[in-house]
Amino acid sequence: MTSKQNRTELIFAESLAAFDIETLTTLLHDKGIYPDIVNSNSEKTVKKDIFLNMLTWKFNEEKKAGNNSVDYYIDQCNYCKKGCNAFIFEEGKFPVKRTSIPFKEKSGLVLIFKEDKIFEINLCTQFLKTKNKDCEYGIDAPF
Repeated sequence: MTSKQNRTELIFAESLAAFDIETLTTLLHDKGIYPDIVNSNSEKTVKKDIFLNMLTWKFNEEKKAGNNSVDYYIDQCNYCKKGCNAFIFEEGKFPVKRTSIPFKEKSGLVLIFKEDKIFEINLCTQFLKTKNKDCEYGIDAPF
């Protein structure tokens, strides 16, 4: 990973935590693929414009709840992108909150780059340091 990509990862994390959609827009590759964060129990991917619309909706929901930002920490992927940074927001419950088996309770975001832009965001559930148990809720997400 280049030093520019390392900086971009941190800018991404800070921008997502601060609900800064404008900065996020500039960091994402126009032809990238991103997770469906509204249909939380889905593994499908979406294009940039749809992903940004979903993020905007999530940000607005947080703001309506009185939140101006979310907390995050960095762990590392311990499975498909082993060793890559995994950004875990709100204890793994933002922007995706998984609510049914076979998913894990916490999700982190792992960034994949192409030409120094974020080309793909993977939902990570196996971390180096963070324990992550199976979902026990057995209900569907409310959206």
